[in-house]
Amino acid sequence: MGATAGFLGDILITSPPSVTLGADYALTDSGDHKTYNNPSGSASQRYWDNTSTPVIQTSVDGSTWIAALNPAIRYVNGQVVLPVALTGSALMRLHSGGKYFPYASIGNTTSWDAQVAIKSMDATIHKGVGGSPWQDTQLLTAGGKINLKKWWADSTFAQSLNARTLLVVSCLTPQGNRFEGYCRISDDKISVVQNALTSEPLVFQLTDQFYAF
Repeated sequence: MGATAGFLGDILITSPPSVTLGADYALTDSGDHKTYNNPSGSASQRYWDNTSTPVIQTSVDGSTWIAALNPAIRYVNGQVVLPVALTGSALMRLHSGGKYFPYASIGNTTSWDAQVAIKSMDATIHKGVGGSPWQDTQLLTAGGKINLKKWWADSTFAQSLNARTLLVVSCLTPQGNRFEGYCRISDDKISVVQNALTSEPLVFQLTDQFYAF
């Protein structure tokens, strides 16, 4: 891939409180009959509220609906994954309990970077004569943060910091790819300098899995 201008990127953020989805909200089969997605025409509703557990149902005839078996819900981006593929042209819906967060561009941003990592610890043991010289490691906890710089506008993010508000932050690349996850603001710094524009660097701490689309 060739060089791409960074100014074409953006960063999105959700805006609590969440909004209730309509009853019997239909999902779209990805083609494998296991993965069902938020409808492409409903992109404004793709970030589901992970504090609300929806009732998920499936149907093989379009009229008889039963509870989905062991569904895994990916609240970020609105997706449900089943452990076993459904037969035929099976349908899936959120019968009730589904909620989503409205979202918009965070505004006034100038740069962002996402840092995700899994901690590891040295677990090397004696290998004996002729053993491998390579170090052994044991993977531990995962985590990460999103750093961004923006021009200061109001007290919105200071209020979110004090309230420990759960947000979805989505970093957009110039190509339209998204790197996103649930976050809480961990640092909010407002900088006022006499001969510069007032800025507000922010740090978001990931609270769950980080996704790339």
